[in-house]
Amino acid sequence: MVTTSLALNKTMSREQVLARASVILATTKGNTLAYQHNLLVRHPLRLSSLEARLFVLALRCVHQSDAEFQGGFVVSLEELFPHGSSGERYEALEEAFKVLLGKHFKLERPDAGDGSYIYTQLISHIGLETGAGRVVGAFAPLVGPYLSQLQSGNFTKAKIETLLTFKNPTALKLYWYFRSWSNVRKVSIRVDELKTLLFEEEETYTTYADFKRYVLRPCLLEVQKFGEWNITYKEIKDGRKVVALEFHIPKIEDTEPTTPAIDTGTKTTALLPPTSLVEVTPATPQAQTGTGVLSIQDKVTNRLQKLLLKDNQIQDVVVFVGNDESMFMRFLKATNNLLRDYEAKNPGYVPTDKLAAATINALKNELGMWR
Repeated sequence: MVTTSLALNKTMSREQVLARASVILATTKGNTLAYQHNLLVRHPLRLSSLEARLFVLALRCVHQSDAEFQGGFVVSLEELFPHGSSGERYEALEEAFKVLLGKHFKLERPDAGDGSYIYTQLISHIGLETGAGRVVGAFAPLVGPYLSQLQSGNFTKAKIETLLTFKNPTALKLYWYFRSWSNVRKVSIRVDELKTLLFEEEETYTTYADFKRYVLRPCLLEVQKFGEWNITYKEIKDGRKVVALEFHIPKIEDTEPTTPAIDTGTKTTALLPPTSLVEVTPATPQAQTGTGVLSIQDKVTNRLQKLLLKDNQIQDVVVFVGNDESMFMRFLKATNNLLRDYEAKNPGYVPTDKLAAATINALKNELGMWR
C-alpha cells in the first residue's frame, strides 16, 4: 500500500517531501468521489468560493481504502485556478490558507454514542510549492474518523465533478446537507439553525424575507442547476413568523433535472426551468437588510441596474458573488470605471446601447462568468 502522509516530519528532507507530494497527486487523479461523515457535513462551516474549491480537491486525496488515515493532500494550481493564476489570486490563496487553518470543530465522537466529543482543527498545516505549482497540506489527525474508513449509513458521498461546478459555496454546503438526509427523504430544521449551519452564526440575514430571497432561493436554484436535484420545502410558522423549514428530499437515484417547486405553506410556486433558470425581483435602491445596511446582494443589484443589465443577468451575478467579500471586491473592480465614466460622461465612456455588453465582458474577464 502506498503511504501518502504529508504529516510534518523533521527528519524528512525537502526532496522527500516533494517526492511524496508527487505520489499523492498521482494516486488521487482517479478518485471521482468525495466522502464526509454526516457529523462533519452537518457541522456549521462557512467558506468562500476559493476555500470551498480547495476543500473539495483536498477531499479527493483521501483514500477510503487506506488502513490508516494519512491526511495528506496535494492540489495543483491548474485545478484550483482553471482560468489561470495571477498575483491577486496568490494573495487570495494565502488568505484562504489562513481561514482554513482557523477552522475548528466540536464533533461528536462517531465511535462513542454517549455524547462524547472532541475539539479539533480541520487542517493541521498547508502551504504553497510555487515552483511545483501546487498546494501541499494535511488534514488534522483527529479529523480522520470523519473522512476515512467510513461505515455504511453514517457518511455522505458526492461526485467531485459535480461539487466543482458549484459557483456559490453556500449552495454547495446546502447540497452536501441535503445529500446527508437523502435516505430519510424529509428533514425539518429551524431557520436560525440553518443560518448557523451555512454562516456559522444566526445573525446573518436578520429577516427571513432577506434570507429566503438572497440565500435559500438562489441556493436551491443552483442545487437544481448543478446537482440536478429537485428539492422542495414547506415553511413552518409560529403565528405569522416563519420559524422552521421542512425539506422534502427525493432519493438520489430517483432525481431528475426537472423544474423544482417551492412549497410555501399550502401554496406551491414553480421555479423557472434550467434554460431560463432565474426568477428575480430586483431590489430597489432603498432595499435594505434588517440592520439598515445594504447587503452585498443589494449592492450588486443596484449597481447592475445602473449598468442596464437584464434581470436574469443580474441574478446570475448575485448568485455567483454570493456573500463572498473578496468576490464582491473583484466585482467592484470590474465595474467601477464603467459606471463612473458613464455617469459622469467622461471622455471615452461607453454609450447606453453598449453599456450592458461592456459590463458583461468586464465580468467575464475579472470573475470568469458565463464561460
